[in-house]
Amino acid sequence: MGPGKAFGGACNTLQLHENSDSE
Repeated sequence: MGPGKAFGGACNTLQLHENSDSE
């Protein structure tokens, strides 16, 4: 669970959370 999980919806729009969540 990367930092993307913390942001969630915020990064969801940037599809960045998927990359962070992968780590």
